[in-house]
Amino acid sequence: MNAKETPDTNKSQRPMVDLAAELQAALSARGFPITAWTGTTKHGHPAVIVDPIVTGTVRRLLATIGPVPAPPSAPEDKEPFAHAVQAITELQAALFRAGIVLPSVAIDFPATASGCPLVRLGSARADIVRTLAVLITKGAERHDRPDE
Repeated sequence: MNAKETPDTNKSQRPMVDLAAELQAALSARGFPITAWTGTTKHGHPAVIVDPIVTGTVRRLLATIGPVPAPPSAPEDKEPFAHAVQAITELQAALFRAGIVLPSVAIDFPATASGCPLVRLGSARADIVRTLAVLITKGAERHDRPDE
């Protein structure tokens, strides 16, 4: 199965179509039948999009990929935006593992006066916010208690 091309796919999106096809082929070869295609984000940036994935496939995929790596120590280099992107990726991976999606997470421009970009968490439905609050509370309670 080939990656889908939307009717509005143009020459500048061709590398994205190839990337979508490569992702789809790599996952399919490993037993994950996932359909990928190209599109754009709400801000007009090219993106690879995948069809919704059933829970069993997501669990098998997560088991194959392994746990999210521990975040590095606080960055002290000259790439604050790269670290903001990495922080967003780590947050989205952790939220995904908990079954939560915050669709509006993004780097907020402009950066603060210190040059460190802010991460905008965006909007979420009330039920998602409550689930997130419960998970944070449980994590904080475990953190507050010494090993039992």
